[in-house]
Amino acid sequence: MNIRQKPLFSVIPVYQPIIFVVEDDQLTATKFNVKFIAKVRVAKTNVAQQQHVVTLKVSPNGRGKGIFDFSKVLQSYVTSDNLGGKVSDAHNKFSTFKSNPFNDLEHPIHVIDQFATNQNTVRLLQIEFGIQYSNAENDAPQIDDSVVKQSDEFIIYNGTLQEDDVLQTINDDFGYNLDIFNYIANDDNAKFLTDCPTTLEIGLNDYHTVAFFNNLEGDFNTAGSGASNTHVRRIQINFYDGLDGTGSIVHTKNIVNLPTFGGIGVSHQNSNSKLVFSGVGTANIKQHFTTTSTFKSYKIQAQDDNDDPITQSYTFNIVENDCKGFEKLRLTWLNRHGAWDYFNFTKKNIRTVNTTRKNFQQLKGTWNEDNFKLRGYKGGTKTFRTNSKETISLNTDFITEETAIWLEQLFTSPEVYILSEHETLDTGGIGRKYVTPVVIKSQTYTRQTKANDKLIQYSLEIEMSKNKVIQHA
Repeated sequence: MNIRQKPLFSVIPVYQPIIFVVEDDQLTATKFNVKFIAKVRVAKTNVAQQQHVVTLKVSPNGRGKGIFDFSKVLQSYVTSDNLGGKVSDAHNKFSTFKSNPFNDLEHPIHVIDQFATNQNTVRLLQIEFGIQYSNAENDAPQIDDSVVKQSDEFIIYNGTLQEDDVLQTINDDFGYNLDIFNYIANDDNAKFLTDCPTTLEIGLNDYHTVAFFNNLEGDFNTAGSGASNTHVRRIQINFYDGLDGTGSIVHTKNIVNLPTFGGIGVSHQNSNSKLVFSGVGTANIKQHFTTTSTFKSYKIQAQDDNDDPITQSYTFNIVENDCKGFEKLRLTWLNRHGAWDYFNFTKKNIRTVNTTRKNFQQLKGTWNEDNFKLRGYKGGTKTFRTNSKETISLNTDFITEETAIWLEQLFTSPEVYILSEHETLDTGGIGRKYVTPVVIKSQTYTRQTKANDKLIQYSLEIEMSKNKVIQHA
């Protein structure tokens, strides 16, 4: 048996065709009732030693080849990371929130102090191919245990490819080159796992995370060519007294990607280590670092263990609340790379409560007492059940074309949340405090450009995912 075609690269977004083609020309030509078998193993670690999670079978096509597309199956084994968590099974360390480890205080991924490894976004994949057939047309087919072919190990993650994303092909194997398109942290052109602009606005109490691939070796290598280990060593944060990273650096803070801080070091083969989140918002930073200097902006950049920059530099400008008193709402959403993006809606936001009622007619008076009495509160039309949901109409400030293109991912994201600001005290607990699920109600997104629209501004309608809780009558 031979694997004729496989994914070109070892790191694969699951929302794309994941094609394997196998062949055994001798058996397909001489046997009956032939089917190719694929035993799929998906695990966090030691995937080759794990039991398979699903078995698929296909009949040979007209050319005697077995073609498998595993994308639909594998999409069930990765999902978004909404919480912090344990670094890995090999490390009894956890992400923290205000220095409280996750095993003491469960917290959303967005509010981590420094780092959190992925718990659900990435898995390891290996496929064992086999064959079944019968020696006569009317015989029951049997599996031939002597014919087995193991695939290489792959890394799958909760990412998507669009129909216009360019694929690379070598000898019929095809795939998306994450390095060519700058999603691997190994030089100063690389991006974090986001398509956001490199200059963003943030409030003084806003949470924000970035994510990056980590500990990759093989087709893609994390870190620069001069590094000793293939991992993101740290995130460097430089604070400036001017906007847009201008003026003087008033302080520098390095957050190091180690288990002690919720991250992970080097030479780990578990899936937790392959994608890591880092808290880089003003709220995340203030939970473990205080600067007495006044700053108006800061820049973040990933570095390897040779102190070389391995991503672009991202600038965060500090923006105060709107002077007209508009309510600011910060949304976070699952982006196309399986990480989280963030944006503040700072202009006029309108809240509306939409209500539907089920009414009934109540009898007047008391019918189950010794004497009949008329009560003013009894009788007439009553509301048995009330269903109420809140909708919010959001408005952006004027934005750039680059931001407008990026915000399309918000309009199409399957997961969107309102993210609340940092508060110094959490005396009432943090359950349901910081993250509120919403759905996008707007049906269309028209991309605006300066040439067509001069000034670019967007409106968006969201609806709370959950009804308001109201008593029965």
